[in-house]
Amino acid sequence: MYSRLSKINTVSRIVAILLAFVLVFSNISPMVSASSTLFSSDGANESTDSMDPLTYVIGTHRFTENMVLTVDKIMLAARTIEGEDLDSMIIYYQDPYGNWVNAVTGESVDVPSTFYITHVDLEAKDPVAVSAISVEGVAKVGETLTAKVTPEKATVTYKWMRSDSENEGYAPIEGATEKTYKLVAADVGKYIIVKATGTGDYRGTVESEPMGPVSEAIETIAADVDYEAVWNDTRGTWYIKVSVPGEKLDADSVQSINVLKEAGEALADPRALTPDTDTVMWFGVAEADGEVTLKADGKYAYKVVRLDDSEYIFSFDYAANEVQGVEEVEEPIETIEATIDDNAVWNESRGTR
Repeated sequence: MYSRLSKINTVSRIVAILLAFVLVFSNISPMVSASSTLFSSDGANESTDSMDPLTYVIGTHRFTENMVLTVDKIMLAARTIEGEDLDSMIIYYQDPYGNWVNAVTGESVDVPSTFYITHVDLEAKDPVAVSAISVEGVAKVGETLTAKVTPEKATVTYKWMRSDSENEGYAPIEGATEKTYKLVAADVGKYIIVKATGTGDYRGTVESEPMGPVSEAIETIAADVDYEAVWNDTRGTWYIKVSVPGEKLDADSVQSINVLKEAGEALADPRALTPDTDTVMWFGVAEADGEVTLKADGKYAYKVVRLDDSEYIFSFDYAANEVQGVEEVEEPIETIEATIDDNAVWNESRGTR
């Protein structure tokens, strides 16, 4: 019990001294920078003669004229002093005339010629507010959402949450505490938000706008590619056949077909194709010169909307060196149909009509 009371009394004395110091200090402190390193020495003796006026010392910690001391900063320094030194901790400062003054009594004090620095890189910074958070991504199963906080370099913890309602009832998603979150089947029909709470030099909690409701992942189908090329004389192009298992691509089966990706590159604006009577897609690979250069190698992807408004994506990997049967096509010789005049003419030299 005695030990506990002793500790309480010690802490009480420290707080009283600190508050007294703030009262005295507030009348002389230059209001300059609120963020600087107090010192960066380890196990070194520092001469008080080298300290400029308006240097403030708590125990073995030195504050320069670039500091604005607050109770938080003083307590931060006090907490770093070893426990056995608490009772002997003193607070004093050097006034503009070079005199060392007891911060509590205001009396002049004799200060040792050197201070032994026992702690390293103690920083005193005013906390920075985490002011905003937003979410980037698409609310669809399989997609990844990414949280963006302001300031951009703020250190924060994340908590992703979901709800059946857009405006209430959000509950934490188990294990979802990173900057990114990949949507899963359990998120279908739900709304998603993320909270960020500042850590270290950053303070405050911000919450994103709801995203959702989350939709199901779009169906994907691997297309079949027949690399045996076929010549289309009307279009002057060699084609290979691409078919989608279980699906038809003609105008009687689909509403639309849009190109999403070509040669592995996603299109910024999907390009529409016009469905016709063909139930497969003919993929142009070469012209009459026989050079298989119309399309670059890579993945191709297309989004299809069926007549019932359901959607799917089909894709395939194209490799030009797999194409078979392409050859140079010679230009056909022009043929002209002649006309005949049935009225006979006598040729005297030939004796012939």
